[in-house]
Amino acid sequence: MAVQAPNTDSLNLAATGVTTDIRGFIQVNERLETNIPGIWALGDINGDPQYTHV
Repeated sequence: MAVQAPNTDSLNLAATGVTTDIRGFIQVNERLETNIPGIWALGDINGDPQYTHV
C-alpha cells in the first residue's frame, strides 16, 4: 500500500496561517473548517477520505 501524502506544497499555507499536522495535512474540524474563518479543506489535503459524502 502506498503512503498517503498531502498535496499542499504549492498552496503557500504559511501566508494564510492555515495549520497542518506533522505529516503536512491541513487540520480541520468535523465541518471541514480550518483554523482560519472562511477557509475549508477537503480531499487529499486534509487526510480524510477523498470524497466528502463518505
